[in-house]
Amino acid sequence: MNRLMSHPLLIISFVTLLVSYPALAHPSFDADDYRYARQAGDILSGRATVSEYLTITNTWETMWWYPRDYRIQYFRPTVIMSFLAEYLVWGLNPFWYVLANIVLSVAYSYLAYLFLRLLLKDEGYSLLAALLFAVHPGHVSTTYYISGLTDLLLGIFWLLSLYLYAKPGADGLHYRLSLVAFFLALLAKENAVTLIPIIVLFDALAREGGLGFRGALKSRYKAYLGYAGVFGLYYALRLMLIPSIFIPNYIYPYYYTPGMPGFSAHLAAITLLYLFNLTSGVFSPTFFTSDSLVLDNLLRLFILPTLILAGFVLLLA
Repeated sequence: MNRLMSHPLLIISFVTLLVSYPALAHPSFDADDYRYARQAGDILSGRATVSEYLTITNTWETMWWYPRDYRIQYFRPTVIMSFLAEYLVWGLNPFWYVLANIVLSVAYSYLAYLFLRLLLKDEGYSLLAALLFAVHPGHVSTTYYISGLTDLLLGIFWLLSLYLYAKPGADGLHYRLSLVAFFLALLAKENAVTLIPIIVLFDALAREGGLGFRGALKSRYKAYLGYAGVFGLYYALRLMLIPSIFIPNYIYPYYYTPGMPGFSAHLAAITLLYLFNLTSGVFSPTFFTSDSLVLDNLLRLFILPTLILAGFVLLLA
């Protein structure tokens, strides 16, 4: 058992591959995936503008209730360049895209293990928590959904930045690498900005010795300014390419902006849905909620991981 526990990367790889096998057996492209493929083709053929190398544009021309000129842009060059590299290597074969997402998912979960080991100081519990992290439907779904590459890259660089910052004995090089990882996370998805308050929370509550909020702000403020500076650089670049963050008077399919009718109710519903997904082990898609799909998610993304983890707990006992 001790020999098994000495290879956490192998265990995480095996469990991740096991729960992701259906995606490998039946790989396919989604509408969003074709959008990335078309953009990669335009870049390679020289038809893309400079903006298209760095931004992703979503349109809903097939939805008759949206204006024909309605579009939303994202500043996510890390994702675009990653998808371009994959397109160059294996073209339009979805199997390899899914496999690449699985490999990234393993890396993501292993980073979670490393950070948890740093916090918990216990390899067994850290591995168990990392396996729960790996098999949770919210993470497994990114291997089925090829464009889930966005969230995988965000998570990997976000966790890497946090780990490099929190690692005991971290020096100036670790700090600079953490800033680079944070910048790459921002270039993958704007949610990465959440790293800044998490770092403050880590220093205040989880760092050895417990600095407290006042002590953290007083003794570590220079480090926080570095992350704030990286975010400022990212935001300036984003505004240069995408001057308007929100488009007024249009209801966007994925979120409401403050001031729109129903914003409070929508915010409450999304929060409850997130908590339900987090605690129940059932992935509830935003748009597709048919009974057959929910049952399929129950079978593939809840029961099988539960059996795997039960077996692992028995091995630990």
